[in-house]
Amino acid sequence: MARAAAKPAGDPAEQTPAGDPAAQTPAGDPAAQTPAAAPAAEPEPPTEPATLDVVMLVSLSGLRDGEPWPAAGESIALPVDEAEGYIANGYAKPAE
Repeated sequence: MARAAAKPAGDPAEQTPAGDPAAQTPAGDPAAQTPAAAPAAEPEPPTEPATLDVVMLVSLSGLRDGEPWPAAGESIALPVDEAEGYIANGYAKPAE
């Protein structure tokens, strides 16, 4: 049984099909090159959440961020979404 002679690894016939358009594009053609990724934008520094000053209508027990809650009639600056919750529940009102 005769063996077929092995083709060298660099044989162009084995690398790409003759009808492949990519094989016919010159290597220096800019259209054939994949565009480089855009440089990553630097992350923006974190911003402080918007706050709303409220006057407490009730006294709450416990701590908030390690500090006691202000007494009824005293004010505190809270993140807007949290302040809106206390206002909706009648625990606080917007400071004037």
